[in-house]
Amino acid sequence: MAAAAAPGIEKLLAAEKNAAEMVKAARNRKQKRLKEARDEAEKEIANFKAELEREAALEASKTSTGASADLAEIEKDTAVQIDQLNQLAKVNSDEVITTLLKIVTKVDIKTHANYKK
Repeated sequence: MAAAAAPGIEKLLAAEKNAAEMVKAARNRKQKRLKEARDEAEKEIANFKAELEREAALEASKTSTGASADLAEIEKDTAVQIDQLNQLAKVNSDEVITTLLKIVTKVDIKTHANYKK
């Protein structure tokens, strides 16, 4: 009876070994697929990050050139306004000086209301 059971046990052991090898192969395939998926995801993340950095750099360059152009325009407008004010000062300076001299040099001699003789 033991001899008859031995071939059946050997078949079971062989089937168990075969199943273990199949499970191991399936795990290896799964690990390989996971590694490939991880690598692909990392590549996609790197590409996406590079694209975002390019877009940010483009926006920054647009903004910085716009700011420098605005600054140049403001400086130009300020220079024009300063020139206009200087011209007005030159035109009106003689009149202002004359008016100030008249006010300062005009002495009105009166006796104070509280002065008693």
